Amino acid sequence: MVARSYNQQLKQTLKNEIYGEAIFTIMAKFSLSEEYRNKWLQLAHLESLTQVKLAPITQSISLLNRKTNTYMGYAVGFLSLFLPKSIFLKALLKEAERYLPIFRQLESLGPAKDRTILSYLTAHEQALADFAQQELAGHQQKSLSPILSMLSIGLS
Repeated sequence: MVARSYNQQLKQTLKNEIYGEAIFTIMAKFSLSEEYRNKWLQLAHLESLTQVKLAPITQSISLLNRKTNTYMGYAVGFLSLFLPKSIFLKALLKEAERYLPIFRQLESLGPAKDRTILSYLTAHEQALADFAQQELAGHQQKSLSPILSMLSIGLS
């Protein structure tokens, strides 16, 4: 977050959440596996819920290209269905690991009034990383646990 202001980073974060929701939504819609349709749907719900959680601190941020981020996410999600699952999961893990330090820094630099929301943002990204790690380790039965945990926290 070196050259970015707090609001610029929030704007980028919101764009990424929109993009992520679109990726997982399209993957859920077109997945041939019922198991993974459900998993992608839960990940889409998490991205959507995270946007709702971010709303109080991102209301003033103008996103003129929200549809562009959504359509780009749809395209990436559709193309991702043709990849071996392990390659997609490795990419998901790499992206989550790339954003975790950014979100931690955002959390530490943000105003005190925003810290609870930013803490949720960081935890949601950790849940995505944990999901991908569990999947890659062959623990498909418990891979959704961190996602479902975040969804339950977010809805309470």
